Amino acid sequence: MAGEDGATTTTLNLKQVAICLDVHYMTAYRYVRQGRLEAERDGTQWRVPLAALEAFRSGDPASGSTDWAARLERCLLTGDEVAAWGVVDGALAAARTPQYCYVEILAAALAHIGARGEAGELDVADQYVATAVATRIVARLGARFRRPGRRRGTLVFGSPLGELHSLPVALAADLVRLEGFDVLELGANVPPTAFAAAALRTPRLVAVGIGITRGASVPAAQEAVDAVRSAAPDVPVVLGGQGAWDPAATAMTGVSSFALDGSAVASVVTAIAERRGRARPGGTAQRRSAPSRSGPSRPTSSTQSW
Repeated sequence: MAGEDGATTTTLNLKQVAICLDVHYMTAYRYVRQGRLEAERDGTQWRVPLAALEAFRSGDPASGSTDWAARLERCLLTGDEVAAWGVVDGALAAARTPQYCYVEILAAALAHIGARGEAGELDVADQYVATAVATRIVARLGARFRRPGRRRGTLVFGSPLGELHSLPVALAADLVRLEGFDVLELGANVPPTAFAAAALRTPRLVAVGIGITRGASVPAAQEAVDAVRSAAPDVPVVLGGQGAWDPAATAMTGVSSFALDGSAVASVVTAIAERRGRARPGGTAQRRSAPSRSGPSRPTSSTQSW
């Protein structure tokens, strides 16, 4: 397509896009804001690649792309919280479950952003902007789906010293809350003594979850596990996150179960709660011995929500 100066262009501004789609300018803008139409910001303008426009035109503009994660990713990278929430809200309106929004949309988008960062396609600022917006989206989504009624117990979640990412913990915590549990979030970069203190003082404690995103955090995670075991030897400890797949993690002692992502964490803690419930005949609490090292087999996943 030729531009105003006659030169061939590979991108269009929104006015040109609106003409090509035969829609109002604000409709084209909404397509971009909702992540339905891929675009790049050029100063104060949006530029739409011709390939993206053709891909959009070949689909159904009324329903938009079904790749929710890709749509959300574009919104996260532009720092557009309103549009990002619009993608999530649209997915919910399209009968996607909150769990799907957490794992298949939010976590998948963040995982792809992280992979692009490692490949050098994105700079550090892009990743920080995306994480900041995602954190606010998680807060809104979690507040919207707080489950009323009697809780099934409480989990303590956190990441050990050296782990500076609190978002994976927040994602996992919300997925567990959706299953009817309370979660005490300690955040990231948590010292072993804080894990131990939380385990001691938390009523109806089901388990302690420790999340790591890299193998280098295994020694710090082991210190956290040891502290929990010393303070509360009968409390199960779940190790989660991408770092839990590191070979060094398999040699850790005191870990009851492993879980790669937030969905797996929810399944693991639900199973733990059920086992502990069966161990209380007649409603009388029966203290369990320290869980064995074996635990359930590791689940598989391609996302990084924990």
